Amino acid sequence: MQQFVEEYIARQKALLGESCTTLDEEHALAARRAREERLIRLGMFRREYSDSTTYDENYPYQDYKTGKYYRDIAFEVTDEEYEAICLYDNRTAALAPKKGIAGRLFGNTAKKLRRLAFPFALG
Repeated sequence: MQQFVEEYIARQKALLGESCTTLDEEHALAARRAREERLIRLGMFRREYSDSTTYDENYPYQDYKTGKYYRDIAFEVTDEEYEAICLYDNRTAALAPKKGIAGRLFGNTAKKLRRLAFPFALG
């Protein structure tokens, strides 16, 4: 790490004091949760079933065939594997096409109306 970055971090840690360590822990926890959510969304998880058939907040989903509650647990992957997974994860907000005001209000209907309006404007 470059010296000016280390100096900045040291100054900020001195200013924030003990709250800085809790911020680091919160950021690490948020990053771990985001990682687990992505793996679960991509189908890289296993189900852990509860022993009882009563609802428990630790097991929020219910298998209606058996009546047991379960939770999804993401597979353990290395950092290198996770980086490769992120490269091939095609669900990013940056790739979504931007819609104009008409598209946001009317969706695909606005596109169809524009196609129909052109021949009427010529005729």
